[in-house]
Amino acid sequence: MTAPTRLLAACLPAILTTCLVSCAGTSPLDVADWRARPAPVRPDGVKVTFLGNTTLLFSDGETSLMIDGYVSRPGAFPTFFGKIAPHEGRIQQALDDAGIDRIDAILVGHSHYDHALDTPIVARRTRAKVMGSTSYAQVHRGTLGEEHPTDLIVIPDGGGSRRFGRFTVTFVKSDHVTAIHGIQEKIEGPITAPVVPPTKMTDYKCGPVFAIHIAHPDGSALVTTTAGAEEKALDDFRADTVFLGIGLLGRETPCNQEKYWREVVEAVDPAVIVPVHWDSLTTPLAKGTPLKPLPKPFDDVGAAIDFLKAKTAGTPRRVVAMDAFETRSLGRE
Repeated sequence: MTAPTRLLAACLPAILTTCLVSCAGTSPLDVADWRARPAPVRPDGVKVTFLGNTTLLFSDGETSLMIDGYVSRPGAFPTFFGKIAPHEGRIQQALDDAGIDRIDAILVGHSHYDHALDTPIVARRTRAKVMGSTSYAQVHRGTLGEEHPTDLIVIPDGGGSRRFGRFTVTFVKSDHVTAIHGIQEKIEGPITAPVVPPTKMTDYKCGPVFAIHIAHPDGSALVTTTAGAEEKALDDFRADTVFLGIGLLGRETPCNQEKYWREVVEAVDPAVIVPVHWDSLTTPLAKGTPLKPLPKPFDDVGAAIDFLKAKTAGTPRRVVAMDAFETRSLGRE
């Protein structure tokens, strides 16, 4: 290895991290003419707290459900060039900052690392059951061994439902966003053997993808953990709020963007749309620190925002951007 090559290799982690953290583009939090601040939190009903990416906590005061559980956020270099593992200290800090002690169930939309990596550890620390795909089950078993086999609820590839307290949770068959085909090809397909961390990011393959519908007497929600959709899969569902995954949506074809909007938003007819999966996956999660968008060339969050602005212009639907650890009440407004 030549001296210039060694220097580049030594500097690459810092260069990549600086790019991912500092070279941020348009953020939903920065679009003042578009962002509507969340309504005041009501003392009763269902409350939703956002912890970045697609991690959301739903609670009615008696029962708590979490979507995914990705909070430790490994740095850029180990994620793309090394090995990653859940970080127990950062996980506990995020739980403490959010005031989370007990979770009844964690719901995993698909098994890529930015959704599944921390989920087994969060489940162990909060005594939660986990609902996920056959591929997620390999992450759970690889991380925890057979320590908590009864805490795992494996969802058939076609979907399924479960009740927790007054919540009814339904996993609906969906699809993954198709942009950045070269990268996607390395992390698609099922996981067929236990994933034991630390390991490569590409070992956390996608597996089956689900949209997650959450129904409660005080409100309903749909969460898409990726910007893809299955045709007509959601036609029989309605939701007050859609937590809409927009990661890579700005790099999708206009045809796929329109399909996503039609098969998700128009299908369930929400009053409120909350973008999720737009922030940098490697920027540490910290209470009081605004989330930063994933920058170009990795994504084009600005284009996704422009798409949402165009689709909601002149309609009664409101788009609300949430920051980390922010809470809003669930229900039609």
